[in-house]
Order: sequence, then C-alpha cells, then structure tokens
Amino acid sequence: MMNSGRGSLAKIRAVIVSYTFKVGNKPTYIAGPPQDLYGYLRKRCLEITFIEQPMSYSEDLSPTAVVCRKGKEISHYRFPMGLFPLKKSKAHIQSSPFVYSFFKIRDVISTLYFFIKLKKKFDLYVGIEAVNTLLGILFKRLKIVKTVVYDIIDYSPRRFDNRFLNFLYHKLDKFCVYHSDYAWIQTERIAQKRFDMGINQNKACKQLIKVSGLNPKRVKKIPLGEIDRYGLIYIGGLFKTDGLELVIEAMPKLCQKFNKLHLTIIGHGDQRSSLEERVKELGLEEKVKFLGTVAGRDDVEKLLLNNSIGLAPYLEDTNSLKFYNDPSKPKLYLSCGLAVVITKVPPVAFEIEKLKAGRAISYNVREIENAIIELLESDKALSNTRENARKMALSYGWDNIFDNLFKKMQFSIN
Repeated sequence: MMNSGRGSLAKIRAVIVSYTFKVGNKPTYIAGPPQDLYGYLRKRCLEITFIEQPMSYSEDLSPTAVVCRKGKEISHYRFPMGLFPLKKSKAHIQSSPFVYSFFKIRDVISTLYFFIKLKKKFDLYVGIEAVNTLLGILFKRLKIVKTVVYDIIDYSPRRFDNRFLNFLYHKLDKFCVYHSDYAWIQTERIAQKRFDMGINQNKACKQLIKVSGLNPKRVKKIPLGEIDRYGLIYIGGLFKTDGLELVIEAMPKLCQKFNKLHLTIIGHGDQRSSLEERVKELGLEEKVKFLGTVAGRDDVEKLLLNNSIGLAPYLEDTNSLKFYNDPSKPKLYLSCGLAVVITKVPPVAFEIEKLKAGRAISYNVREIENAIIELLESDKALSNTRENARKMALSYGWDNIFDNLFKKMQFSIN
C-alpha cells in the first residue's frame, strides 16, 4: 500500500500505544521494547505521547498517558477505572478468553478516552499488537494520524490455546498487515509464516526487521574474580514453554560436580509451584532460590552482574513465541557480560553460538549439563565467552536499531 507521513523526527508528533507490566510505578523487564522506543523518541521528537495499558497481573490496572514535549513531561493522564471493576489476576489466566477479552475492551476504551482528552493529531502512531494498531488504522481513516506502524512482539501461529481467540488473533493480524503503513517484526520467520498462512504479499505493507536491542551504555565489563564464579541465573516467565524444568533436572549432577554452584530464578508464571515442588523433591532448597518479580532494571542488572552464566532453556516448539521472535532475555544476559546457555529455538541462539558468546544446545539434560560444566571447568573458557558476550551486546544498540528503522521509513534523523 502507499506509504505516508515523512519528514524529520524533530518536527513530528508521535504516539505509542502499548501494554506494560509494572510493579508499583516501576516498569519491569517485561515492559520491554516499548519503553526503549519511548526513550528514543522522547529525545528526538517534537512531542511524544506514551499510552500504557497494564497487563492483567499488574498491581495497578489503570491505563495512563504521558505527554512529553522536547524531552520534558508536560502532562499526565489516568484512565478512570471506575468504569471497569477489574482486579489483578493470576499470571496464568491472563490469556483466558474472558480475561483477555475484558482487558482488550478496556484498552480500546481507554485509548479512545485519551485521544478525546488530548485533542491532537499525530504524524506517527505505533501500536504494539493488533488491537492497538486497529485503533491507529481507524484514527488514520479519520485523518487524526498520518503514519501507522504495526509493531508485533509476540507473534506465533498458535498464539492462544483457545481456538476462537487464535482465529481472531490471526484475522486481526492480517487486517493490520494489509492496512498499516509498516509492520515491525523481530525475525524473517514471522514474514514467511504470514505468507505461508495466506497473507497476500502484494497487499501486505512493508515488513521491517526490528530485533531486540539494548542500551550500550549499560553494557558492563566485570572481571571474573569480582563475581560469583559458580552463580547461574534465570530471568523471565515460569511457563511451560520457557523450559526451566530442564535446568532443575540438571542441577543434581552440576551441584555434585561444583559444590559452590547455585541457581537464582527471577520471574513469575503458572509453573512456579511445580518447579518449587520439584526442587524440594531433589533436595535442592539451599541451591535454588526463587525471587519472584524484580521491578527496576537497575535491580535486575545488579543481580545478573553478580553471576557467571545466564540461562535461556526454551522448550523446542516450532509454534512457540520464542521460535518466531527475538526474545529480550538473551540480550539482557549479553549486556551484563554473562555467558549464555540457550536452546536452539530462537534465531539469536545460532548467532550466540557463532560468535562464541555462549553455548547453543538441544533441549536435553545431558547437553545443558555438559555446556555448563565446560564453561565452569575452565577460567579461560568462561572469561573468553563472557568477553565475547559483552562484544556481541555492543552491536545491539537501540539507537542504531531505531535509526535504521526510521530511515527505511523515510524519516530523517537529527
């Protein structure tokens, strides 16, 4: 379709509409790339509005909108939740048909509410996921928005177990791909799968790769002698597809090999209770610690920096989110100089293996045992791998990623 809305970023008014997950008022690591996009545009746009919609398991469920002009916050809005008597849910029911649908209705109404309050037109609208992008397409038809970007972070051919939700998800995805000006995708696998599922390449908007990035200024280099040499760490969801069971099953042999070895787990999910029960069965209570959700990025990085190896043991499933997307967890490990042990599921695993920034393995207990033993047995192997991880991280700066994206969209960068 025809592309619209060009010019210098310094002269435009932009809006981002996205889900978020906060603990208190702090965005967590789950808040992800939209936070980084907001930080990027805040420094470059004439004006940027950031609309955030808390996930169902956030402590505060009220959507908010922040408006910044020339980098300074000028106004803040809060959606009156009296219209929606919602309560915080458990993480594992967030995708149930009732909960998901109710929160999406809240997102639509709250975004309409903010646009009525703002009474502004926008040169650029970035919608995170299809429902938010659908509104952007509507606003474009009403000539309130010039350029619409469909940013999908969690694409999968089987996004939901519920058949109706999954059907609706792909119908909305197709509509947004056809009617947006651009679609940002994390890997080529997404574009190919869309075409395989019947999306017409001639009708589709231009799909641009936007990998997960990081802030190079936060990339740290800490000598091996200043960290917990035998510290393993995991951060992320505690769901079946995250594959943490693999690590738990490998722990007895690893602890027998390395007496000082221990594992720290940061995150939440419906597998936590079963994982904790398995840890007790194996007698590993002193070796495995569950910290739950850690809010601030500084707090997360402090924990990561003190360990030697970061774990990303994704379950091997070609329908999973991890297979099609570029998860941010490995990049977070790399930025903290951790050697990464990752299963060969997301495309980034093969790059980590190629650049010797970690070990890419199959989802197999013996393979993860051998990978960790290989790293911990040799100071040289561990030090070299950690240095390679830090170097790899420096190539994923958000500024470079977003600069390239906006240039391809024919915006000029100051």
